[in-house]
Order: sequence, then C-alpha cells, then structure tokens
Amino acid sequence: RKIHGAAGTFDIPLPSAGSPGIECRLGGGANGDMHQVVVSFATPVTFTSAAITSGSGTVLGTSVVGNEITINFAAANAQTIALKLFGVNDGSGAGDLSIPISLLLGDANANGVVNATDISATKAQSGSATTSANFRLDITPNGTINSSDVAIEKSNSGTGLPPGP
Repeated sequence: RKIHGAAGTFDIPLPSAGSPGIECRLGGGANGDMHQVVVSFATPVTFTSAAITSGSGTVLGTSVVGNEITINFAAANAQTIALKLFGVNDGSGAGDLSIPISLLLGDANANGVVNATDISATKAQSGSATTSANFRLDITPNGTINSSDVAIEKSNSGTGLPPGP
C-alpha cells in the first residue's frame, strides 16, 4: 500500500498462492526500502506475530483493526520475500498465512525485469496525474508521473528478480 499524494492510496494485489505481486514503487525511509502490507479478512481477525521467513528483510511493526492486519516492513530491492502471519484467527480457527511479495523498483508492468518497456510506458504518461489505471507508473508515489519516475526506471534498467525455486 502506498499513498500517492492527493491522488490517493493504491494497493498492489498480493495473492497468497500463485505468482507473487510485484511492488515496483519506491518505499519510505532513508533507503526507500520501507513498505506496508494490508491484509483484509471477511470478519474481525487476530494474530500473534509476523516475520519475514524467506528473503532479506525485517518486520518493523504490525497492527490489527477489525478485519484488517497492517504490517510495516523493510526489505531490499530485487528479491521475493515471504511475509508470514502467525496465529491468524478470523473466527474459523487459528493458522498461519504466508504472503509472497516481490520487490523490484521500476518494474511498472510487473514482468520481473526493469527494461525499455517500463521506461517507454512511463515516458508516455509523463505529466499525467496518478489514477487507479496508471499508479504503477508513479514510481516515486507522489501523485504525478514525471521525469523522476523515468530516472529511477533508467537507473534500475536491467535489474530483474532472481529465478524462482
């Protein structure tokens, strides 16, 4: 979840099975590596803890309000992590939930590599306000697609996710 200035809050879908969602936007903090995940349930939920169990990263804090768990974490670019929630109970019994998340700064089209296709798409929208249709192009989540977004993509061009297991 990222807030794109006055344009609003936009989320990358993170399925618990299948291919992980790819977070392509700059995170907060001095290194741009701080991110937030919000997990929504149909009913009020509790959990005991959260940890990154695969990949390199650290859970910075968690909260639960009603049917949503919010996890703040820091993790390096160009990797897939497993964020695990332990002791999740939504009224149907307790269990653990693992959420795979790929982090690849600049991969606006979510294909696992930053390349000319990402850069061209962002250049074509440069000067546009961020919307629900183009938020992945706002790499510096500030509400406007601009040359700063293109510059980050250019500096990360050629970066890709490591092959999966």
